[in-house]
Amino acid sequence: MKFFDYIRMALGNLWRRKLRSFLTIIAVVIGAVAVLTLTTLVVTASSVFMKQLDAMGILTQVTVTPSNVEVQGPFGGGFMGDGEEGIKLDDTIIEKIEKIPHVVAVSGQTYVRGFKSVRLEGTEKKFSAQLQANHANKASDGTMVAGRNFLQGEKNKVIIGQWYAKKFGFEEKNIANIIGKKVIFTTEEGFSGYGVDLAQPPQEGNNKEWWEEQNKKTYDIEAEIVGVLMSGPGTDGPEIYITMDWAHDIMIRRWWEADGEAGKEQEKKGIYEPWPMIIVTEDELDKRGYGMLIVRADSTQTVVGVASDIEKLENLGLGTITPQDMLDELQKIFTVLGVILTAIGGISLAVASLGIINTMVMATYERTREIGVMRACGARRSTIRNLFTMEASLIGFLGGMIGVGILFGMVKIGNIYGNQFLEEQNIPLQNIIDPPLWLTLGVIGFTTIIGTIAGLYPAFRAARLNPVDALRHE
Repeated sequence: MKFFDYIRMALGNLWRRKLRSFLTIIAVVIGAVAVLTLTTLVVTASSVFMKQLDAMGILTQVTVTPSNVEVQGPFGGGFMGDGEEGIKLDDTIIEKIEKIPHVVAVSGQTYVRGFKSVRLEGTEKKFSAQLQANHANKASDGTMVAGRNFLQGEKNKVIIGQWYAKKFGFEEKNIANIIGKKVIFTTEEGFSGYGVDLAQPPQEGNNKEWWEEQNKKTYDIEAEIVGVLMSGPGTDGPEIYITMDWAHDIMIRRWWEADGEAGKEQEKKGIYEPWPMIIVTEDELDKRGYGMLIVRADSTQTVVGVASDIEKLENLGLGTITPQDMLDELQKIFTVLGVILTAIGGISLAVASLGIINTMVMATYERTREIGVMRACGARRSTIRNLFTMEASLIGFLGGMIGVGILFGMVKIGNIYGNQFLEEQNIPLQNIIDPPLWLTLGVIGFTTIIGTIAGLYPAFRAARLNPVDALRHE
């Protein structure tokens, strides 16, 4: 018999027992859909994650830290030291890194101290103010859902994350309306940075109460919202972003101090009055350095080379973290998750294989006389074996094909609703559910193989039937 003759006869035999064949195929379909759905979810999650990273430019970033400082979080967003451990990261280090080939820009990055809370102008509800400062250049530019990135030298301007936008009452549909709005920061007690008047202390009398009052005083400082940053790895928390220029102003420590030189000159002239007072400043940010540096390479292909050059830079002892370091770990997680979920779906296929065995064994009992007639007409044992194996294989194949068809229907519906959700969230992605070709072909092949294996025992059993006994069977 030719191959297509086997297919034609196998389909005819399955059609004769339509209900039983249908129920057996449905069992395979359920298993196939389970495997396809669970695996597609993992593949989609991994793909969306990578697309977001690419859209945000994270794949071309190198995070630089003192080598003995560990950065928590997959993309360096969880910890920024105070420059007290290891080498101090300052503008001198930035200038050296900027000279490395394939480096586009370098930005310092640090958390800013000085502000206690923030509220939207015209409202009273306050939220904790967590400020992160960056240099205004391509190294720190993010993907905006509304507004723009910082311009050089800007002060009293902020970029907020989507977390803050929602807290301020602006959802995805109207998030652009927040651009240009004002936020009011409340300083910590005793704040002495630029932007507030530093009262001169009295020079005579008991000043204890005056100093206590000054140390408890807080101030309100206004800033304008110029952008809303797209949520993503390392940027989906409650953080407000400001320029490094403004961070210097905020973290300046100022205090009044007697002017010794002026006082001595005064005494030389015979004037014995309290010495004149002057304001002394100390830039805390310059003193402790940046928490980390963000380096932008010119392409994903040069990131590893740039990181290597930074680590070798003048034996400064700098440490680097590239996205690839973390992507490798995340890929392992996705792989393990995929194996676990696929195994869960595989259990359904294992149960379906028992149904195929049962169906085909029942077929050998019901068609014993038919098998005898075929043998009497000259059919070989191999012909009987191949026919029953083909029937089992077709059950697996049809189950896989129908499962793939159902999956694509689910994908179509899922993408319709998914695209609406992504648009509402201002995420520039479309049709994120996209099962790979290898998965669909692999599942069809796998269900066919399972059907073939499950049909081997019934096929060999049918082939071993004695033709004479088979003809006598009622």
